[in-house]
Amino acid sequence: MMMGWAAAWLLKAWLVNAAAAQDVAHCIVGGFRTLGEPEVHIKMREKFIDGVGGTNVELFLYVDLGVELSAKGSWTEHSQTELDRAAHYLRYGFNISAPPPTPPPRVYKATVAQHRQPRDVGIRCGELCTGQFYKWVRCYDMVTRAEKRRGKSFDWIIRHRPDMLWHQTARPIATLPLEPFWNVDRQLYLPRSELDAARAIGEVDCDGCEKKLGRLRRAKSCWCLNAKVLKKLTFSSTIEHKATRSKLFNRPSIRAPPRLDNASFQMFSNDFKRTPEAQQLLDAVGEQALHGRTVQDALRRNMTGAWVAPDAENDPPRSFEPNEQGLSRRRLPRPRKPRSVHREKKGTLGGGVVL
Repeated sequence: MMMGWAAAWLLKAWLVNAAAAQDVAHCIVGGFRTLGEPEVHIKMREKFIDGVGGTNVELFLYVDLGVELSAKGSWTEHSQTELDRAAHYLRYGFNISAPPPTPPPRVYKATVAQHRQPRDVGIRCGELCTGQFYKWVRCYDMVTRAEKRRGKSFDWIIRHRPDMLWHQTARPIATLPLEPFWNVDRQLYLPRSELDAARAIGEVDCDGCEKKLGRLRRAKSCWCLNAKVLKKLTFSSTIEHKATRSKLFNRPSIRAPPRLDNASFQMFSNDFKRTPEAQQLLDAVGEQALHGRTVQDALRRNMTGAWVAPDAENDPPRSFEPNEQGLSRRRLPRPRKPRSVHREKKGTLGGGVVL
């Protein structure tokens, strides 16, 4: 039964793609972060871009070299030299200071643009990830302008991040049916016919997620906002996991296509490669504690170590000074509770902050 279903899935992919040229646009978009590290851009080129392949392939980099608001981003500016070095390797397959190897690797056409906007541009509803969505749309615009120049549309637009470290060679694009595949905010394999629907992410309404989650600025809020647009894309009922539409927050349900010969792992075999400063903070306080937080916001903790809103009362400021031993997990001394005739409810602070 399993083999029959698997064979049908592969047959469908080959029937759709085998005879057609595959024009692929890679949107590499977001904060520059660790793209300048050799391990990151070398593996992105060799394992992902080369692995995906395609008849005509173009790269579109829309990156932010500046200091980011996100606590999980870059806390210092990156240089034009770092960008040039990474872009050269992604395009040519060898270091900018090295002679071309023999035989020479495949050369990809590349368009590079910097995000020269205020740090908070595009951020709406108090949710930092909407700024990320803004950048996605700018990269999509680069693709559509290139289509006008070349007089032909791409078949696929693959959006991915500059701070991804790839582990396995990606599955060739020719083996996939022309349908969307996605992995939270890490990658989106997008058929050109779905681009207009995907661009709506730049104007996604935050109200629905705020109502569903009680408030934004939580770990699932970005997934909820992204899912509102993804639901408009045309997924195949043959390929998508059963829970993809109904349980978009369930991580196993969004790693399509099915694990056929480890196909899912080949498409999404990556991890975040954080900047040193962000990794140090993550090691100290944990991934979910930083989700959707600015650096200053992330460092504000109440006396129990729980994360609170930036305007919470009785929340003393904390400073962050990286050192060789890493961040200290020591908490501030517990303040004495004010005496009161009425006993406070368990689980709350005097300022009304729920733990």
